[in-house]
Amino acid sequence: MNTLHRLSLFLLALLLLGSPTLANNNTSVIQIAVSDLEARGVETNEALIISDRLRQELIQTGKFRVMERELMNRILEEKGLAQAGLCDGANCGGETGRLLGVSVLLVGSVGKIGSLYTISVRLIRVETGEVSFTTNFDYKGDIEDLLQKPIQTLSKRIVDATQPAPLPAKVEAIPAKPQPPPSVSVPMSGKTKWRLSLGAGTLLLASAAFYYNSRVLFHNDQAMKLDPLYLAAGTSGDAAQIYGQIKDHNDQATSAALIRTATGALAVLCATGFSLTFAF
Repeated sequence: MNTLHRLSLFLLALLLLGSPTLANNNTSVIQIAVSDLEARGVETNEALIISDRLRQELIQTGKFRVMERELMNRILEEKGLAQAGLCDGANCGGETGRLLGVSVLLVGSVGKIGSLYTISVRLIRVETGEVSFTTNFDYKGDIEDLLQKPIQTLSKRIVDATQPAPLPAKVEAIPAKPQPPPSVSVPMSGKTKWRLSLGAGTLLLASAAFYYNSRVLFHNDQAMKLDPLYLAAGTSGDAAQIYGQIKDHNDQATSAALIRTATGALAVLCATGFSLTFAF
């Protein structure tokens, strides 16, 4: 095959892989080549059918640009390779992937042990040649059922393994609770302080004068009640005892009267001063 034909195959591959229609204007679309799954315990045609269905499922996700099987075979044949040796030795994911113009190779197998079918796939990064993802799906049933849920499940796993993790949801900041404006303390003037002090003093002293006045009235009343008993006392001893009680009440009444007079006078002075704070 001449050089012109080789160049046309290479340009055709680039055209198909770079087509805007296939890319769907999605920057996260990955170029991938899906090798025919190796048949192990199943018919080769059955493995090819399952491989084609896997390619279709990957295309339908919109996350991959899948190289056509025929185009992949033509390029490999041009280089003297075949899909059977796609991942043998040093060719695995390196030169072969760069030759196909893809970033990821998918290789694997479909096999059967007893009544159990198993599909195994591996993703190989062309840039490094490393296996970036591997998964298996086991199924008991008829082989035709592999074309449904098993292939869909594998396709979803491949998408999840190759797509970048979603960005965390933006958390809306909770608005801060408005704070009340700081209280402004207004300093008291000297006159205001005196007014408050004199007003409080007037109330306290007046209350004290009222209390001691009630004590004067109480002791005087008790002394007056004892006078008839003193006059009617039968013995000098009883008379002396009653006289002592009368004298005690009179003394306490006198003391209370003195305190009442003093607190009353001070209350009058405080009230006068309180009034004067309004006059000047």
